[in-house]
Amino acid sequence: MLSLQKIVQDARSDGWVCVNGQIDSAVYQASILGWEIVPSRNGQLGVETLTPVEAAAAPAQSLSAMTGLDTQPLHTDGAHYQAPPDILLLSVTAPSTVPTLLVRLSKVNLSTADRAAAEHGIF
Repeated sequence: MLSLQKIVQDARSDGWVCVNGQIDSAVYQASILGWEIVPSRNGQLGVETLTPVEAAAAPAQSLSAMTGLDTQPLHTDGAHYQAPPDILLLSVTAPSTVPTLLVRLSKVNLSTADRAAAEHGIF
């Protein structure tokens, strides 16, 4: 895996970055750098497995509780915290049948207000 600092630098520059590596390596590098791994919900671990679920089986007040297996609205995981995470690290061991859309803001025609909201993580 590349240096976690380099990955974060590239993500901050480009909005996102895709690399090959192991999540354990990223967790280890984050601990050496003194970075905090923040769980997405109280009482959960900082590293968790995300699995699509039916609305009835989803945690209360989650997007999955509202959308189930349907498309979720544009959102940032962790945005509900008073101090949202600076970086989200997603890892996959195998391709999923659930489509994920990543958008490079420089390639999207947005209104001034929408662009400002997108650039500041307010979705």
